[in-house]
Amino acid sequence: METQLRKKLIERALKNHVIRFFGPGLLREAALYALFSGGKRIRPLLAFTVGEGLGADRKKLVAFGCALELIHNYTLIHDDLPAMDNDDYRRGKLTVHKKFGEACAILLGDAFLTHAFELLAELQSPKLSCLVARAIGGRGVILGQVLDLGLGQNGKDAKSLDFINQLKTAKLFEAAIVGAGFVAAKSPSPSLVKSLRAFAILFGRCFQLADDLADWRDESKKKVITTAVAMGEQETTRSLRTLLKQLERQINRLAIKPNTRQQISSLAHTLYAQKAQAAA
Repeated sequence: METQLRKKLIERALKNHVIRFFGPGLLREAALYALFSGGKRIRPLLAFTVGEGLGADRKKLVAFGCALELIHNYTLIHDDLPAMDNDDYRRGKLTVHKKFGEACAILLGDAFLTHAFELLAELQSPKLSCLVARAIGGRGVILGQVLDLGLGQNGKDAKSLDFINQLKTAKLFEAAIVGAGFVAAKSPSPSLVKSLRAFAILFGRCFQLADDLADWRDESKKKVITTAVAMGEQETTRSLRTLLKQLERQINRLAIKPNTRQQISSLAHTLYAQKAQAAA
C-alpha cells in the first residue's frame, strides 16, 4: 500500500513539473509521452522508501524522486537514439525519436537533465547535487555508455560487462539510495553512507543481471553481447541467486527503521519476480 501511495505522489508531481517546465506544444507532449509510458519508478521509489526510513521530509523526497526520474528518462531517450542503441521501441511503444523526431528527442533529453538539476538546486543540498552529478557524469553513467558502445575498447567479456553494468545501472541506483541519506541529513554519517552505497551497488548489479536474463534469448539471437549472453543462462542465474542473498544480508544491515527494511526487501523481490516471469 505504501509503495502505491509513493508512486502516486511521484507521478502526480511529475505531471505538475512537466506543466511547470514546458509550455503547451511539442516538447510538453513529448515529455508526457516519455514519462508516462509504463515505467515502474523503481529509482524514486527506492529513494522514497530509504529516505522515509531515515526520517526525511516527504515533500523533499518527492522532489528528489522526480529529479531521479527525469534523469533516468533522459538516459533512456538518448540511449535509444540512432547514434547510440538505435532502438525503435521501448516498453512496447515507439521510442521518443521515432514518435517525435530525432531533434526533439535530443532536446527533450537535454531539458530533462537540466530541469532535474533545477529540482536538486531547490533542495539546497550541494552535496546531494554533487553526488548525483558524479554518478551520471564522465566517471559514471556516461562512461558506462561510452564503454557499452565500444568506443575506445576492444571486445567485451564478462568482467568488462560487469564493470559497464556498474556504471550504466548501479551508479544511478547509488545516486538514488545514497542520495536519500543526504535528503534526510545534510551530512549523514560515513558509516551510513558506506552501508547505503554497498546496498545500492548490489541492488544495481542484481537489477542488471535480472534484466539481462529476461532478455537473453532475444539478445543472443541478435548477437548482442550482454552478461547473460557472455556467461550463459545457467551461470547468470547462479550469480544472480548469490547476489540476491548478499543483497538481503545488506538490507538487514541498514541502520533504518525495521518496517522500512521489510518494505525495501519486498520491493526488490517483487521486481525480480516480475523479471523472472519475463524470462520464463
